[in-house]
Amino acid sequence: MAPHADDQNGPIAHFNERWITLVERVRLNQWDTLSPADRAFYVANLVRGCVMRGGLHAYFAQAPKRHVRLATEVFRSRGAPQVSALLEEAELLLFPEGLPDDFAAQCERLPSWTDRELELDIEPAWSTKLDALNQAFRPIAASVDKVVFGLAEET
Repeated sequence: MAPHADDQNGPIAHFNERWITLVERVRLNQWDTLSPADRAFYVANLVRGCVMRGGLHAYFAQAPKRHVRLATEVFRSRGAPQVSALLEEAELLLFPEGLPDDFAAQCERLPSWTDRELELDIEPAWSTKLDALNQAFRPIAASVDKVVFGLAEET
């Protein structure tokens, strides 16, 4: 069950404190020092935040390959294989030649809208397909929350 926003000292406070600490540690390139539980929580909540707020395109603009792989593994192993399947399908759509190991190369290869498409309000085929995957994510949001909040309670 998701924590309540008015909980100043309970699960929501713990969740937020843990998340902020992990974001800072990852930002400082301390990924390798995180425990397996912290890594699992981080990648699962990154999926949750990115996809719920900006969609799968935003997720792949922020998550390097090792995070994507771990998130796929975490959701599959925690009873949410449909989340893993959507991540894999989006990856194949956005990176048909494979997700680059190098994050800078990943960002460079991530499809984006051209100036002409934006100017003429043209929706590229990849974007239409990705939107369908984003829409498919909504009905499974509860599965995402269940995994994320379950991980949050483990420490």
